[in-house]
Amino acid sequence: MKHSPLCSRDGGTEIMFTAKDGDTKYQFIVPRELLDDECGDAATEVARKTWVNNHLSEILAVRTGLATQSPFNRVRVEEIA
Repeated sequence: MKHSPLCSRDGGTEIMFTAKDGDTKYQFIVPRELLDDECGDAATEVARKTWVNNHLSEILAVRTGLATQSPFNRVRVEEIA
């Protein structure tokens, strides 16, 4: 699955990206609370993006419903037009 570059929101504390599977496009949001827990409240945007890159396969699996283990069950994914 091909994905867009990682983008940050909320002052660099939340990371989002899109990915396409065939003709279907998805938006993935890795929320601040998850990244605070995994990287620390004071983690930089770079540290947060690094964590997301290091766990990209688990995050992408959320769309299939296979990622039910914490912390990946906290990633938000939705189909977009």
